[in-house]
Amino acid sequence: MQHLHTNFAILALAAFATTAAPAVSGAADLVIGESHPITGQASYYGIPMSRGIKLAIKQVNDAGGLKVGGQTYHVRLETGDDQATGVGGVAAVRKLLANGVKFVIGPQSSPVASAIAPIMKSHKDVVQIVDGSTAQGIVNGQNTFRTTVTAGTYDDAVVKIADMKKYPTVALLTNRLAAGFMQTEKTIVKKFDDAGHKVVNEDYFKIGDTDFSAQLTKVMSLKPAALILRDAPVEDALITKQARQLGYKGDLVWEVNAPASTVVKNITNAEMNGVLNGIPPKTDYFLRKGTPNAKALEKAYKAAYGAEPGENTAISYDTANILFTAMRDAGSIEPSAVEAALRKIKVAEIPHLVTEFVPYQGGLLFKDGQTTLPTLAQVWRDGDWHLVDK
Repeated sequence: MQHLHTNFAILALAAFATTAAPAVSGAADLVIGESHPITGQASYYGIPMSRGIKLAIKQVNDAGGLKVGGQTYHVRLETGDDQATGVGGVAAVRKLLANGVKFVIGPQSSPVASAIAPIMKSHKDVVQIVDGSTAQGIVNGQNTFRTTVTAGTYDDAVVKIADMKKYPTVALLTNRLAAGFMQTEKTIVKKFDDAGHKVVNEDYFKIGDTDFSAQLTKVMSLKPAALILRDAPVEDALITKQARQLGYKGDLVWEVNAPASTVVKNITNAEMNGVLNGIPPKTDYFLRKGTPNAKALEKAYKAAYGAEPGENTAISYDTANILFTAMRDAGSIEPSAVEAALRKIKVAEIPHLVTEFVPYQGGLLFKDGQTTLPTLAQVWRDGDWHLVDK
């Protein structure tokens, strides 16, 4: 993956930093930790996510601090740069815990989520809300929750596309380093088969690969109606380009959070036009809808950073506000009390919410620690993704 150009903003977000918001007079400090890739191959995800949390914190502090159970807190963010690697994630989270952090937002990366899961399991006094990883087995509904989706939600989105397009056959190419997608490989094959879309080949690649000729030669010989590329937008772009060059005539369907700004760095519009993508709704979807909360987030983000929000900015921003709402509901910042409040929190009571979560029975946000989001079908046209309704 390509790195973002090094600039002052990135340097300011170095491995461990705290927000430099002015202190709230007479307030106690409340430190929130995060685990996101601030440097490395996935920094184009991590930096906008970190900024989303910082904007939520700024709003709280600007309003006089976070008022919980008669006490007012000045909120600060301590950032752990996990670099989207298991080793980096373990180091980042261990440092957060050593510094006394009791609330952690993240990670974005599934390798990180899987690596730190045993740590979170052994620290029952620390509340974690995952805002990115789709890996299975990391959410327990006790001290670990997740505001983003599982890999199964992405799977449902691409099966939805297959249903719309009536593909008789499909082939899969999965990023073998994406734990969530590897864990659901057998499940998605069954979903395709049950829906009448025969899976004729399952193959793999990994982040950093540049030559996919062996996999594509096999695909070309089988002539599937669609090739499904699971995870890794940079590699997906390279695979798409090489498939076009080899003369593959079927549809190319991505299954990945792929910011347009990242896509266009690796492939031309002519090569991308017509590519489909199955995902849950992201920040850009809500911006296109023009919802008031999305527009307010975009305005604040542009004012603070001089750029458009990233695709995951909204979910990280919302996750911070979900945590703050749970603390207010609990009337305490004790982790056990906040956990109990998270299990009871309702979608309708969270202020500034951008993401359109699907409530569970009784309006609840979480069930067994997991939220639900709808699925979307997108098509690339003229430099950006556009919704496909049918």
